[in-house]
Amino acid sequence: MYLRMEFVLEGLHQYNMLAKEIKEANFQYSDMLANMLRDVEVDTD
Repeated sequence: MYLRMEFVLEGLHQYNMLAKEIKEANFQYSDMLANMLRDVEVDTD
C-alpha cells in the first residue's frame, strides 16, 4: 500500500503538481501553488 502511495506522490511531483523537498533522510511533499503564492505574499510585504 505504501509503495503505491509513493508512486502517486512521485508522479504528482514529476508533473509539477507537488513540490518535493529533501530534508535529512526524508522527503517532504507540499502544495507547489500554495508555496508560490506564499512567496509572492512575503515579497509584497
